[in-house]
Amino acid sequence: MRGLDERVALALARVLRISHPEKAEYDLMEVMMDAEALGRRDYHAGLTEPPVMFADEPLLLKAWEAGQDGAAELDEMEHCAGCNNPELPLCPFHD
Repeated sequence: MRGLDERVALALARVLRISHPEKAEYDLMEVMMDAEALGRRDYHAGLTEPPVMFADEPLLLKAWEAGQDGAAELDEMEHCAGCNNPELPLCPFHD
């Protein structure tokens, strides 16, 4: 199920806060990076709806959306005439 690994990792990081808060913060950052990476992969796969597993987890949802947004921006820049013009030092649209 899409997003299940990230959802489980988030739950484990929250439980870990009780005994090892420093490790939990590291694990939480890793979960957010994984959710963002899933958003990028989903964008390239044409999936625009977030995973059902993220529906009631604002942290995961926000990270997934950041991945979607980042992938869309890179895709736009790949096809941008300004970004791909060797005569321009900077793109006038994506500086």
